[in-house]
Amino acid sequence: MKSIFLRNNLIYIRNKSMVFYSLFSVFISLIIYSLFIGRNIESNFSENPYGNIIAQQWLLGGILSITPITVSLSCFSIMVRDKYYGALDDFFIAPVKKYEISGGFILSSVVISLLMCIIQILLFIIIIAENPLDFFESTQFFKLLTALFISTLFGSSMSYFLSIFFKNPSTYGSANSLISTIIGFTNGVFLDLGSFPDSMLPIIKLLPTSHISVIFRNILLKPRISTVFDNTDSLLLRSFSENMGISFYIGNREISLMESLIYVFIWSSVFFMLSVIKGNKNDK
Repeated sequence: MKSIFLRNNLIYIRNKSMVFYSLFSVFISLIIYSLFIGRNIESNFSENPYGNIIAQQWLLGGILSITPITVSLSCFSIMVRDKYYGALDDFFIAPVKKYEISGGFILSSVVISLLMCIIQILLFIIIIAENPLDFFESTQFFKLLTALFISTLFGSSMSYFLSIFFKNPSTYGSANSLISTIIGFTNGVFLDLGSFPDSMLPIIKLLPTSHISVIFRNILLKPRISTVFDNTDSLLLRSFSENMGISFYIGNREISLMESLIYVFIWSSVFFMLSVIKGNKNDK
């Protein structure tokens, strides 16, 4: 496991195009934010001193929700390429347990995804944040780190499962682009969830990827918007939270942050188990 982990990390770091495209989503999101989304959100809070920070944290939450998935998909292009050139067969005939091989690939993806997320947070604060010292509250860091770990674990497990079905690197790359684009929309990165038809919202609420977006935005924005909407109707606060993807509701009950974290973790376990089952069938 350790050898595969170190090997994949070195391959990824030395591949400049992989690193570039892992960070590319930040710059695309920043452009869309600057031209469209940011102005609309900031205009709604033009008289509030926290208006700019709310808009910026909303965008960062969206970026962090897709990064663990896009980076993980990119990481597992290494495994697809190994499969294409026959290197993966050498791993499986070696005297190494299969779960150690799977664990090495997934652990490598988790570490790289975490690193890319941290770099993106730093880039975002440097480029966008007007007051970096006021961008985070001290109570948010532990929650943010927990969310980053669970989201990268999910992204790695899901990407590993998906990569099993591909044998050609070019086909896998095309699928990556399609998956990343779909997740970008369903996570409310390019459009807020209030812009979607009501018929789509129940489907979006079932997607673990959408819960990742809600998790990050809940952590980043909940303390701030609670202050902003302190003296207003609770229905207005709920409407804003739902439309902006800060909270999910089932009926009149808000899905808690812990419930969303558990939901994403369960899906991580499901994808990992499916990967092991599928991998064993392919070996027979």
